[in-house]
Amino acid sequence: MNYALIKFVAHRTSYLVLLLFFCSLSSLSAQGVDELFAQARTKAFAGEREAARELCSQILDKSPNYHDVRILLGRTYAWDKQYEAGRIALQQVLDNKPSYKDAIHALSDLELWAGNQKQSLEVLNNGLAHHPTAIDLLLKKGKLQVKLEERKGAIKTYKKILTLDPEHQEAKDKLKTLQKTDLKNAINISGKYQTHTDVFGNFYLGSISYKRKTGMGSIIARANFANKFQRNAWQAEIDFYPRLGKGIYAWFNYGYSNTSLFPNHRLAGELFLGLPKAKEISLGFRQLHFGNNNRTTIYSASFTQYKGNYMFLLRGNLTPKEVGSSKSASLSIRRYYQAKHFWAISAGAGFSPADFRIQSNVGLIVEKPYFFRAQSASFQYQRPLNKQHILNGGIALIRQETSFQRGNYVWAISVNGGWNFSF
Repeated sequence: MNYALIKFVAHRTSYLVLLLFFCSLSSLSAQGVDELFAQARTKAFAGEREAARELCSQILDKSPNYHDVRILLGRTYAWDKQYEAGRIALQQVLDNKPSYKDAIHALSDLELWAGNQKQSLEVLNNGLAHHPTAIDLLLKKGKLQVKLEERKGAIKTYKKILTLDPEHQEAKDKLKTLQKTDLKNAINISGKYQTHTDVFGNFYLGSISYKRKTGMGSIIARANFANKFQRNAWQAEIDFYPRLGKGIYAWFNYGYSNTSLFPNHRLAGELFLGLPKAKEISLGFRQLHFGNNNRTTIYSASFTQYKGNYMFLLRGNLTPKEVGSSKSASLSIRRYYQAKHFWAISAGAGFSPADFRIQSNVGLIVEKPYFFRAQSASFQYQRPLNKQHILNGGIALIRQETSFQRGNYVWAISVNGGWNFSF
């Protein structure tokens, strides 16, 4: 007998047995992980989300790159409104695989449920960078743009879907509805009444404006009427909001009056820049021209943060003078129910540039602007009645320095209201 041959065969057989054994273990392990995942899904959809998360954690201990399991984990957190935990889980998947569509959908849904509509849209845009022809992502983006009142963007999105699939019925219906309700004109009528505890008496301000949406941006023509110190005054204004690029737009304003309560000329401009994570910054100026070539320039900057259904706006103003400079700041918090349905509270302090139009150090002869201190707090509410009619109103409490005695203050209460009609 050839003992060497027998020894060789036995040696090779032992290796083969060991290989088959480890492959069997690996197969059983993979099968066990998949079975656990199936159990986790069943429990999650049955409402046993805590038990589902425990199973997901067990699976991820063995297979940390099992992305579908981590997505299920993130969704269960989102269903229980544990948004931060869900966000961490889903973002971990996208960090490893940015193009994973299931994770894109899940994170977009989470941000939407958390009230972060702009962040939800940002997630979809990031996903579309990897899947530019994904109709499911485009359809979700179009619906979200409608919620955000980005009507032009939504129309463009639905048209792209129909370019990819001309028979897509939902996109057809959505586009038809948007085109029917794309109202390009609006008339606004507003008024304000302000009363003081002393010195200044009552003050009335009213305005009527016409707004037109154009391909370049919105244009607004406005006429203002004021009554103060038993004098009447008129001012004509025009505003232009050009769109300069994705997330970039501007505001330009010009006003004219030949009366004593308003500056002779008012020039203003501001540039707005959208940033990631639902932030926006701006930088601009306002210039008021009075008689005898006297003018005041106010530099302004703002920072806006959208968080859930809330908007936080911080604005600062700087007015250089011959000696030193005047500063003011304000903070506004707005709570949205829909894009045009909200309440807002604001507080401000400093040298208020909003009142330069109607104040001077010599009464009614506005030859030189007067810089006075003021503090204010206000509440504003706006509600659409339907797609065409919007009502708003508010109240403000103001502590204002007098124009003839520095350091002497009076109190004022202001109420305002307005109606907007779109057609």
